[in-house]
Amino acid sequence: MNTYSLSAIVLIVKETFLRKFVLGLSARAGSRLESLDNLEAGYQKATQGILSLASPLSPDLRSEPILIDPLPGLEKSSQNWSLNGVMEHLLMVTKAIENVIYRLSSEESPNGIANPADVKPKGEKKDYLIDFQAFAPGLAGRIRKQMEIKGSHWRTKARFPHLWFGPLDAKQWFWLLAKHQAIHYRQAQQITKHLQSK
Repeated sequence: MNTYSLSAIVLIVKETFLRKFVLGLSARAGSRLESLDNLEAGYQKATQGILSLASPLSPDLRSEPILIDPLPGLEKSSQNWSLNGVMEHLLMVTKAIENVIYRLSSEESPNGIANPADVKPKGEKKDYLIDFQAFAPGLAGRIRKQMEIKGSHWRTKARFPHLWFGPLDAKQWFWLLAKHQAIHYRQAQQITKHLQSK
C-alpha cells in the first residue's frame, strides 16, 4: 500500500487544481477566440486525416496496439492504443459531445460529469473503420446545421462539467470536440509511423 506524506498530498492537490484551472481557462478562451468555421474545419481535417491513415491498412494492422511517445493532451494510459482503439474512443466521445451540445442548447444541464476514464476503448475484436467512416466525417457541420435549424444559442447558461475542464457551455464543448479530434489525429499519425517502420 502506498503511503504519502502530507506535503506530497498537498502537492498533488495543488497540481490537480492548477491543471484543471489552466485547462478550463484554455477552453473558455479558445472557444471565444476561435470561430465556428475554424473549429469545424479543424475537426474535419483531423477526421479526414485519421481516415486517410487507417483506410489503407489491413484490419490486423488497425488492431495492433502501438506504444507511442507522450503527446500534449494525451493521457499516459492512452499511449498504447491501436488505430481501432482510437476510432472506438472517438466514436464514444463524439456521440456523447453531440448529445451534450444539443441538451445544453435546450438549456438542459445533463446529470453527472464527463470523465475520460468512461470512454476508454473496450478492446473488442472489432474493426471500427466502417463505423467511423459512417459517423465522424461532417459531424461538426451536422451539429452546426441542427443548431441553426433549432435557432439555438451557442453561449448557453446551462453547463455540463468535464473532469479536467470544469463546467462548459455548448460552444466550449464544440471547441473541445475539435481539439480532442486533433489530439487523436496526432496519436494516429504516430501509431501509423510505427506500423510502417516495422
